[in-house]
Amino acid sequence: MIRKLLSTAMFLVLAASCSPQTEGTEGDKKADASTSDAASASRLESDSPETAAQGVTPTPSAPIDPNQIPKIVATVNGRPIFRSELFAIAAQAQRRGGAPGGLTKDFFREMVEGLISQSLIAEAAKAEGVEATDFEVEQRMSAFKGRYPDAAQFAAALAEQGLDEKELAAQTRTALTASKFIEGKLAPEIKITPEAVRAFYDGHPEQMRGPEQRRMRHILVAADAKADEATQKKARAKADGLLVELRKGADFATLARANSDDPGSKAQGGDLGPMPPGRLVPSFEQAGWALKPNEISGVIQTPFGYHIIQLLEVLPAQSVPFERAQGQIEQMLKAQKIQKMVGERVEKLRAQAKIEIFL
Repeated sequence: MIRKLLSTAMFLVLAASCSPQTEGTEGDKKADASTSDAASASRLESDSPETAAQGVTPTPSAPIDPNQIPKIVATVNGRPIFRSELFAIAAQAQRRGGAPGGLTKDFFREMVEGLISQSLIAEAAKAEGVEATDFEVEQRMSAFKGRYPDAAQFAAALAEQGLDEKELAAQTRTALTASKFIEGKLAPEIKITPEAVRAFYDGHPEQMRGPEQRRMRHILVAADAKADEATQKKARAKADGLLVELRKGADFATLARANSDDPGSKAQGGDLGPMPPGRLVPSFEQAGWALKPNEISGVIQTPFGYHIIQLLEVLPAQSVPFERAQGQIEQMLKAQKIQKMVGERVEKLRAQAKIEIFL
């Protein structure tokens, strides 16, 4: 599928959300379905990527204990880069599939290099009069805080990483400044012609094919993975009871509308729409892909609770029409050119900078 062509190589420089690490919301976990007709599976989509971040794949090396990483991992012209920044950007890279070899020293070193690039770009931006405003930083900080039930839990999450709000705001300002400079100063200089887009599409026919997909529906009985044993047992018992009703001939869609705890599919009778491989959490996907059309699974446990799945149909792989692919092809070609431009700028800045790395 064309999504697999979208470059995320600029991730290391463009990462403008150096937030404390959290369990992402279900909305954060959803993959963009703009090149498929997949409906939202709001309670099921995993962090499995459809793209692997170019430029962040480490060479094989032994895993490293994150606790062994120093609090300050590098300095750029005297400005420290903190371990907390490294962990935040590393978490983002993992979500994009950029750590296939695991959390190795090489992986973390490449993340540090990305943060050094970001810091250099931010310095260059300030020199040219570009900087994130207080309002922009406050907006991003508010978004971070909104991921937590209250201020105390937000502060606790920061403390776990050795951070306070002032430090997080400073890190956020640097990331936003770098992003603002690239998006506002560099990106507008790049132009991609319609001819270039069409040539790429015509020259990569195999990459323009979408994967085989499955259309499934499910009933979810929610039970958080951290819930106590009594809660888990109660949820499992309800799911078992619903499965018995289905085995006796009850209508799946009717039961889903009445009982499912998945707000994204409940109103549709549990229908998740077409789903490509890698979109759903592994235990759900494994069970769903093993079914035959119209077959109903047993009770399947995921981090969201207990599911009963029915496979509705198997959709064969097919070519993505040019009209649907062209926007993302243009985006990908532009990203490649911006990446090259940023890389050249960073190389020049680095030659004039004083950089120390402690990892």
